[in-house]
Amino acid sequence: MNGNEANGSAAAALVHADADTGVGSLKTSADARERIPGSPLVPGCVAWAEDGRVAVVSDASIMVATFMSRELEMYQQQSPVISKGYVFLPDSTARERVPVEIPVFNEPTDAGLPTGSATYFLLNEGDRHQNNPKELSLSKNGGGAFLSAVWGPRGSGPNSSCALLALTASSRISLHFPPSFHMNWKEAAVFSETLFDFFNAQSFRLTPSHDTHNSQSAVGVKMDAPAARGGRSSKKRRCRDPSEERIALNSIAEYTHKCAMLSTLTMAWSPFLLTADKQNATSLIAFSGRKVSTIWAYAYPTFASAMPTEQQRFLSPVPIAWIDTDKHGWVSTSTWQQMHRQGTEQRAQKHLGLALGTVEGKVLLAEIPIRASAPGGTPCEVAVNRVVTAPHSQPVFGLCMGSRWTYDNSPTNDLIVASGSTISVWNLKKKRLQPKAKWKAHDGNVTGIDINYFGDTIFSCAVDGTINVWEKNTGKQLLSSNASVSSVEDGSSSDASTVTTASSTSKYPIFGLAMSPSSAQLACVYIIPPAARPNRKSQADVSYSRVSSALEYIPSPWVKSPEKFVDIVCRILDDSRSVSNFTDVVWFCHDDNAAITSLQGSSDMTIPNLLNKLKGVSGEASDGSVLSRQPLYLDLCEALEKRYYDSIAADNSTSKDAADTFPLFLQASFLLRSAITPADHQVAVRDAAVARIRRTLGVYWAERCLKALLASSKKADQPLASYLAESSTERISALAMADFLSVQDPLTRSSEAFVTQIYTQLGSGESIKEWTAFLEVRAKNTSEGATGEESNAITAARVPPARETCFICDKAVPFAELETACEAGHALERCFLSFRVISAMEVWKCMGCGASAGEIDLSDGTPPFYLLDVEAHEEAAVIPSAAGMKIICRLCGNFCSFSQY
Repeated sequence: MNGNEANGSAAAALVHADADTGVGSLKTSADARERIPGSPLVPGCVAWAEDGRVAVVSDASIMVATFMSRELEMYQQQSPVISKGYVFLPDSTARERVPVEIPVFNEPTDAGLPTGSATYFLLNEGDRHQNNPKELSLSKNGGGAFLSAVWGPRGSGPNSSCALLALTASSRISLHFPPSFHMNWKEAAVFSETLFDFFNAQSFRLTPSHDTHNSQSAVGVKMDAPAARGGRSSKKRRCRDPSEERIALNSIAEYTHKCAMLSTLTMAWSPFLLTADKQNATSLIAFSGRKVSTIWAYAYPTFASAMPTEQQRFLSPVPIAWIDTDKHGWVSTSTWQQMHRQGTEQRAQKHLGLALGTVEGKVLLAEIPIRASAPGGTPCEVAVNRVVTAPHSQPVFGLCMGSRWTYDNSPTNDLIVASGSTISVWNLKKKRLQPKAKWKAHDGNVTGIDINYFGDTIFSCAVDGTINVWEKNTGKQLLSSNASVSSVEDGSSSDASTVTTASSTSKYPIFGLAMSPSSAQLACVYIIPPAARPNRKSQADVSYSRVSSALEYIPSPWVKSPEKFVDIVCRILDDSRSVSNFTDVVWFCHDDNAAITSLQGSSDMTIPNLLNKLKGVSGEASDGSVLSRQPLYLDLCEALEKRYYDSIAADNSTSKDAADTFPLFLQASFLLRSAITPADHQVAVRDAAVARIRRTLGVYWAERCLKALLASSKKADQPLASYLAESSTERISALAMADFLSVQDPLTRSSEAFVTQIYTQLGSGESIKEWTAFLEVRAKNTSEGATGEESNAITAARVPPARETCFICDKAVPFAELETACEAGHALERCFLSFRVISAMEVWKCMGCGASAGEIDLSDGTPPFYLLDVEAHEEAAVIPSAAGMKIICRLCGNFCSFSQY
């Protein structure tokens, strides 16, 4: 067991601490559910993206919820905390070739159709008067309804966002990118047309069995005379030429074969990985259906603009591999191997595991090669390495393989299968015929399954309307939404098998469940039956007379206490080494803080506000418990800041360079404090904490950038002034960083050395003289034992000169440590990359804290020194413009979006 596994076991102990007395209660709230007019067709209708967005699939649209959209803030002041975007069905698909057009027969027949195929009469019947998209989608070839959606990895969309793949009932696959101002997600590409081009070039034959199957279905089938229809005499039907019957039969078999080859029932999108030669970064997309599964390469895109054009090709022209799944049944669900990822780096490996679940109760396991394109333009057939049979051979509608905490070769990389009402756990390292654990999870079919970050806890939902939490290795039930709160709190129920039914809660069927990237929240979708007797207000909305759905966000079980919350978040941050997937934690903390501040009310002393603050005024016991504690994010921020400053103190005590300690915890704290609005009495404390964090982060990045600059100058064997002679902007950036370091108190030895070198080599004679005099006065006061207040006064008395002008009025911009304004009073913002004043309308906007960075000049072909090797390394040489770069905020560690006004 490695160190990560030990940490995960400790985290599991913390998560499961409440389960010692029996089955705990997972609290849900019907009042907190958001109603959605449509409803899903199949299970698995909700998905959580790495960038914090949530997609909910209904029959007529896909709703995308975004927490604190910084792009929307640029166009709309006081934008909503949670904004909604939608993916709608296209207005017209006249020029598309999927679905395959139904051939016209003089005498339609159903004798040659395989089992489970829709009849010709049903597909062509035109006298239907229903407008329900569900009913039409299951009976018409057009398929005007969504089936599912899957998120792509970070970087699959513009500005390091996550792209969205949408699948309809007609197997139409469309790619969508997030919008900036327009709330509807525009369509960027139609991948189903690429599938048609490939299969059409192969004559819809990938294996000889396809020809054999079609010939067998067309030979030896006795043609039954259909009943009289439309007044046509049976005598005329009997006189038809037998050769015409055989042609019609072959045409129908060919049509159904094409539909089966093109059908897509499930999609799976892998993270970006480096090929074995480390030359290309690619992601794999698996499209699976009735007969085959094709795996396509999605190259890491380099967008030249914020919104790509339609001419860009995102999918490889042919698949890199394919799997023959015909004999195992229709593929109903699929998933890629989850694995440990550290930071934003991309791993290089040869293969990636793929699991396919079928309606016949089989799980197919295969190893897919990581390639950017098919060798020789011909995809290779990948064999199924192992076939797992689910208990009772029930259809498989939920799969999980591995976790984000385990490595691909870890012995804890298990396969979790949800089939029928049973959950089974299989050891991938040992090819046993029986699972290492299996249990009945629900009274109805399981419709959703997911795991936490560490992979040791399973979350499941079903049509019985309950959400259960299980221990993966033993199948022990830890929590349930159907558990009675009173029985657990009293300790009367100690047996894990006895769960008291909470009859007061309406248990609507649940059709989807998704765990957030950092395991902070659960997203669940309920099916709401139509209103039998709607009131007068709702009668105008006809959607109340149809089946609808509801979305609910449920806090994860480990956020119940501040101690668990802080410990688990710190473990996840320390393991992932990235704040880019931290949005779900910020989302939860925002909701928790809003629940407390809304009960506290404003700070004025009017009688209504004073009455609202009294304990128990609302008549609910929960209000008093909420008011008696402070928001959870305050405990988390204090713990994160303490851990970072303690690590810096430990480095100083061991003579270790403090610059080697990456400020990950400090970035997470800054993200929380900048995204959450505190109560009135906590604003001053928040402002002081944010200012201290910004100073600490500024010192860290200024020293790193100047250290890299001096190293590059030394490597080029040039004086610093000559090295930056052709770039005046970089020279000003270096001086601005030195100015920022020079006013810090206390001034560390490393900062003093950097300032002295930059001023000596780049500064004017006056600045060098002024800095030398400042150091002499400071050294004299230190030797004479000056107090801290006197030392602070000396540092505060020094003000660096103005080095830039305002781009609005051309007046000088005096130096300011944090808040910057010109002499005319125009508020300006400093770039967190270059430390210069932003003077352009093209900026990088952080999607987390909202900080900005100026446009990066790459005209000379080399990146500026302040980008550092972490962000510049291989990308700057191939990107066509700065808009295609991947910029990470130096303050909060989140990704940035390139915006143009």
